[in-house]
Amino acid sequence: MAFQKAFRTADTLTRHRRATGIPELDDLLGGGLECGMVHLFYGDSCVHDDMLRFAVQANVGKNHEAHPGSVIIIDSVNMIDTNRMGDIASSTGIDPEDVFDRVHVSRAFNSSQTYDLVVNHLEGFVQSEGAQLLLLPGLIDIFLNESLDAERVRQITHMAASIMQLALNHGVACVISAMGCLSPGVPRAGQSMLSSSQIHVFVERTPMRVIYSLTKHAYLPERSTERMKQRLGYLITVPLEEFL
Repeated sequence: MAFQKAFRTADTLTRHRRATGIPELDDLLGGGLECGMVHLFYGDSCVHDDMLRFAVQANVGKNHEAHPGSVIIIDSVNMIDTNRMGDIASSTGIDPEDVFDRVHVSRAFNSSQTYDLVVNHLEGFVQSEGAQLLLLPGLIDIFLNESLDAERVRQITHMAASIMQLALNHGVACVISAMGCLSPGVPRAGQSMLSSSQIHVFVERTPMRVIYSLTKHAYLPERSTERMKQRLGYLITVPLEEFL
C-alpha cells in the first residue's frame, strides 16, 4: 500500500461521520463512526449484533430512505445473520434487499486466510466497491486463539498498519471487534492494534442494558453511556429495580 505524501491547509480538513443506528452510541462518539479512523470495540460479544446494525445503517439516508452505502465485512466470528439484518432493515423502513445488495462479506477461518485477505486483497476491493464502512469482527481474536508465535505477531503488526493507512487514504470508517479484556478496560488485542486504533469503546452487558465506555479518543474525553437492550417485534418487561 503506497503512502500518500500530501499536505492540506487546515481550513480544508473536515470530519465526516456515519451514524451507527444506535442514538446513544452516536452521542458518545460525537456523531457516529468517524471516517478515516479505526474504531476498536471490545468486551462483550453483543457488539456483533451492533455491527449488523452498523452495516444496515450505512444504507439509510438522513430521511430514513434507502441510501447507497457499500459495506465490506471480513467475518472471522460467523456473525452474519441475514434474518437479523432483514429485521433491522425493516424496522428502519427500508427494503432488506436494498441492504443485502450492498453488503459484501468474506469469511476467514484461520489467521493465514485473514492475513492474506487484509494485506493482499482488501484495499483493491474497497476501491472497486467504493466502500464507506469496513467491519472486521474478531480480526485479532482469530490470531490470539491460535498459538501466537513471532510470525503471527509480525502479521498482526503489518495488518494494523495496513488497516490504519487504508482507512485514512480512502476515508473509510473501520470497526474492529475484540472479545475479552486483559484487565478491566484493557482490550485483548495486541499492542500494535491498540496503537493503530484511534478510538476504543468498551462494551458491557447487563440483563437489561448495554453499556458503552469511550476509553480512547483523539480529542473526546473518556465517558460512558448506556441503552436498554432491544428486541425487535415485541416488548420486554423491565424489573422495577432497574429504575431505582
